[in-house]
Amino acid sequence: MATRNVVLTDHMDQIINDLVVSSRYQNASEVMHEGLRLLEQREAEELTKLDALRHATSSGLMDLERGHVIEIGGDQLGELLADIGERATLPPPKTAEHGEVPSLSYGPQ
Repeated sequence: MATRNVVLTDHMDQIINDLVVSSRYQNASEVMHEGLRLLEQREAEELTKLDALRHATSSGLMDLERGHVIEIGGDQLGELLADIGERATLPPPKTAEHGEVPSLSYGPQ
């Protein structure tokens, strides 16, 4: 196992000490391992989100190139944005797995 020396702020050092003293972790290494595991998990989640955004952007640009667009006026835009806001508060549909982005369709089909 590799060994590294790191410089910690007093605050970070206190967090580690508190976690070890509380018996949640046996030593500082366990605290650091858990912190790095969480960081790795967060980075993976961010990459998944970024991939989904790239896919949605690519799909939208392809729709534009194919002419699969609708023109809407100001009143319709307000309704569209309100609908998107409502959808954003709903739980994701079951079809939105593995980074798939559900399509939103508005206007005549």
